[in-house]
Amino acid sequence: MAVRWAGRWLLPLLLLLLSSSLSLSATPANDEAALLAFKTAAIRCGVGDPLASWNTSAAAGDGASYCSWEGVRCEGSGRHRRVVALSLYSYGLPGTLSPAIGNLTFLQVLNLSSNWFHGTIPAGVGRLVRLKTLDLSYNAFSGTLPANLSSVSACFC
Repeated sequence: MAVRWAGRWLLPLLLLLLSSSLSLSATPANDEAALLAFKTAAIRCGVGDPLASWNTSAAAGDGASYCSWEGVRCEGSGRHRRVVALSLYSYGLPGTLSPAIGNLTFLQVLNLSSNWFHGTIPAGVGRLVRLKTLDLSYNAFSGTLPANLSSVSACFC
């Protein structure tokens, strides 16, 4: 009797927990966190700060001020704006590509060409199902490409 009762409530409880975690992981606030993690990894070993406009104090207003940061393009309205493009070609970024890049779930364009990125391309890039253009040329990436990049127009030259 106890097993039947637990089984009857287990599936709805799991579905509720899953939907809660999905809605939390797909919020505009996480776009800001992903961009800041990207910045930390991208300039970790560099001199100066080529992304000086990227700071949390600028994002204190409407919750989507990161949409005005250099190289960031958003779509949507009000508090529901999402990052759809990150174009930072020739910025002299000397670090690595943060796995947090995979949290930019609305990203359609990622252009990081002509920088000094090194290390591997994070597997999270393969989770960017809306990604249409990926340009990582003229960097020093190594390793294998993430899976699920079949619909992406990519340049890794």
